[in-house]
Amino acid sequence: RFLAEAYGLERTRADLADPAKAQWLVEDGGRAIGYALAGPCALPHAKVSWFDETIGVKEGVRPGIRVQELSLDLFLEPAGILRLNLEGAMAHPEGKNPLNLSAMRDRSGDWRGELVVDRLLLPGLGLYLGTAPPLGDFSAPIDARLTFQWQPSANRFQGHWTVATGMAFLNFPKVFRGPIPVKQGEAPGSWVWDHHIGDLKVTQFSLANADGKVEGSLELSGLGGQKPLIDLAATVKGIPTDQAKVYFPAHIMNQKLVKWLDHSLHGGTVHQAKVRIKGPIREIPFA
Repeated sequence: RFLAEAYGLERTRADLADPAKAQWLVEDGGRAIGYALAGPCALPHAKVSWFDETIGVKEGVRPGIRVQELSLDLFLEPAGILRLNLEGAMAHPEGKNPLNLSAMRDRSGDWRGELVVDRLLLPGLGLYLGTAPPLGDFSAPIDARLTFQWQPSANRFQGHWTVATGMAFLNFPKVFRGPIPVKQGEAPGSWVWDHHIGDLKVTQFSLANADGKVEGSLELSGLGGQKPLIDLAATVKGIPTDQAKVYFPAHIMNQKLVKWLDHSLHGGTVHQAKVRIKGPIREIPFA
């Protein structure tokens, strides 16, 4: 009964007519030897569901990421090896982002590859990744390059990235008084997503604007869990003193110290200042 319902003629016609699904036919010398189907999963299984009340997206609310292909090449090799090359765009509420994906599945079923996405708007990813980390607080599009490895049998997804951005605003109202302008920035890093719990590490980020420069490292751990953590270490360089109040993490500092700094510093340059924020993300400012 299951085979008749899942692979019968009527179901196949319905899948072909469904705009949310796509199918590809694999041929060998003009002879059909297989096919691939991509689309929303409808299996009634407890593991095929979203688990994110802990990261800000309610069950049943998060949509799938829609990818519109311009060209797709699939190569099926002996021993179950599959190679995939996709050129297309990722569609989301903020618009479309050009992307290129190259990937290979080895004989053990593990995947590895590279993904390049241009002009990616991070707030749009909040629909899929939730509110931790706070992606909506970064306003500018970024260019991203990711190398990844996915092990379905181990439920593990990991990789490295490099990202770069131009004019932007960082807005963390729980930490700073207002949006911080960014002229340019870059941040290489890595991630590991293991059994629905994620760790992100930015080894060395750099942000610059007309006032000065910020360099440092950032680690987010336990994303998707009950108590995600942040470990931020940053060094601020070359900020004019009369602009320094913009960069104080004023909302997590002693307010008497903030008041003294506001009224006591009126000239000169902050050649170097260090900032360290470490603890549970949701408990900032740790008061």
